[in-house]
Amino acid sequence: MDKNLPPEPTVATKWRMVFADEAGAPPIDKVIIWRMPGGGIALSRCCVEPEMVIPEILKQHPEYVMEAIVDPSEMPDKGKLSEDMTEDEQLHAVFRSAWALKDGKVCIDMQRARDVHRAHMRRARAPKLAALDVEYQRADETGNPAGKQDVAARKRALRDVTAHPAIEAAATLRELVTVWPDVLDSEVA
Repeated sequence: MDKNLPPEPTVATKWRMVFADEAGAPPIDKVIIWRMPGGGIALSRCCVEPEMVIPEILKQHPEYVMEAIVDPSEMPDKGKLSEDMTEDEQLHAVFRSAWALKDGKVCIDMQRARDVHRAHMRRARAPKLAALDVEYQRADETGNPAGKQDVAARKRALRDVTAHPAIEAAATLRELVTVWPDVLDSEVA
């Protein structure tokens, strides 16, 4: 085989390339919902009969268990492209890793959503903590105990953001995303 040519597509890649059948009929548009080990779900959107795709996906992910085949409109983000989504659909899409299956429907697992939100907070605070580490070292090198205490207090405030009680109290995604302490938006220096 010529190494400059792309590999022969498998069934899994072929189904992604189908836009209409020979008669010009629009493709099938379905979402296969899989339960993963650990309780999460994975989604496969297919435009051919799902039964054509399922064996190939199971070859690649034998740990998956098929739970349901649904219409994309039944998904929290309605299966839309981001520019066509409403604000709520965009919010659900951001928290896709918190989606769970309950009674055959995809919904938001709020505990997972809280974990996703905390992870987002941690990513936002990481560069701030790194900058404060430098400030602390400078205060230490210059023998400035008041400066060290100030930096330590600001670092503690950053570390405490993920323990904010409103995170656990949030009952909806909209409530959850409003929990964003000012310290995450402020300049460090």
